[in-house]
Amino acid sequence: MNANLTPLTWLDQVYGALFQPQATFMQLRSQPVPVGAALVVALANLLESLRLGQDLPILLINLVAGLVGWFLLITILDRLVLIFSKSPEVNIPKLLTLTGFASTPWIFMACVQTLENPWRLPLALVVGTWFGIWQIWATAIALAVSPWRLLTIIPLTLVGGLVGLVLLGNFFKLIFSV
Repeated sequence: MNANLTPLTWLDQVYGALFQPQATFMQLRSQPVPVGAALVVALANLLESLRLGQDLPILLINLVAGLVGWFLLITILDRLVLIFSKSPEVNIPKLLTLTGFASTPWIFMACVQTLENPWRLPLALVVGTWFGIWQIWATAIALAVSPWRLLTIIPLTLVGGLVGLVLLGNFFKLIFSV
């Protein structure tokens, strides 16, 4: 890991997010790369779609849906942080970068799901826990807040996302019923 903040390659960033998260997350906070983070999110979605043996159109829909959902949740989180902190700083590039690279543990989920029992469930729990901890850690670094304070905002973000999806679904239902 480079301590002098020289730009890292995408593979360096992925490796660092997995095995040197503190240093990597701090560097990514100061030098956000949302496109690289989107590649990580897309890779995790792609691996899951391939594991399920989905056709190309469904695979592409899942890829786009995963990226759009990720972007929407980050946007909602950023707006909630703005409301609660009363800071005019826009954190979306930092949040996208750090949460995207914090998704690297999820890449292993498709592999874990192909395992036979009794290994599948315990390893899926390990990967899911690893993913969750990395998400909270990275988001706390992106926002420069305590992870404990962040834990109070995340449920609001998820509820806001759910309400947004319901409203969007109702909008389309109304449009198609006319």
